[in-house]
Amino acid sequence: MINVKHIYKQMEKNILFVAIGVAGIIIIGALILSQSGFNLQNIKLGGFSDKAIAEKAVDYINNNKLSQDTASLDDTSISGQSGLIKFKIKVGTNSFDSYATRDGKLFFPQAFELIK
Repeated sequence: MINVKHIYKQMEKNILFVAIGVAGIIIIGALILSQSGFNLQNIKLGGFSDKAIAEKAVDYINNNKLSQDTASLDDTSISGQSGLIKFKIKVGTNSFDSYATRDGKLFFPQAFELIK
């Protein structure tokens, strides 16, 4: 005769061991990623980093001759602000705050602060 209670107890043990194993793998993976400098902000929809999108904006300025001087990117100025990517573009001796959408589709050479 099959002991149904014994089978359920064995299944509960197996499920518990699997859950502990999965939790352990997740914790170990998180620790490894945190030690390697991994940052969730570097993962972007479409696979583009903030820096790549800022460089795309600079290329747009230079390739479309929007300035007589060559534009360059200040790599240290890239950050997120209000759901956009904020970065500084240097044209000649002047630096300008510029913005782009996180998907890299829209570039804003200027923004006006509506609420302070």
